[in-house]
Amino acid sequence: MTAPRSFLRAFLRDCRGAAAAEMALMFPMVGFIVFNVIDFATFAYSKMQVELAAQQAVGTARTLCTDPAADCYLTNKTAIDAAAQATTLGAKVTLAGSPQQGWYCATGGALTAVAQSDACKPGRYVHATTSFPYKPIFPGVSVASALTSPIKATAWMRLP
Repeated sequence: MTAPRSFLRAFLRDCRGAAAAEMALMFPMVGFIVFNVIDFATFAYSKMQVELAAQQAVGTARTLCTDPAADCYLTNKTAIDAAAQATTLGAKVTLAGSPQQGWYCATGGALTAVAQSDACKPGRYVHATTSFPYKPIFPGVSVASALTSPIKATAWMRLP
């Protein structure tokens, strides 16, 4: 009767392989956290690049649009599109519509479209909206799968 008890005591004192067992229990949680960090970082980077693309498109439109009466986008479409796609996201970034220019007044922290003769001393602005179809690296596993897609950004710039 002592042999089974001594075997059980020896088995319970044996700690070989404990680290492997602990790692097997912890790996799913650590992996989930790592997958989420990678996916969220990729989303944040893509969002910054989309905002940069909108700023570059507006900056190019501001440089090329000197005549307020002309449709600047039609005459400079290639240059403005190239500026929007000059980020690391490349040709996947698209302009939603075309850069629009018009007279706006800053009211309540926002720009409001107005006529040139309004009493608020309006300024001429150009704005562009860019979008990018974001796809998570680990769909269904990470929280980034629930974030909005496509990523959109709008940039404004005052024209001279």
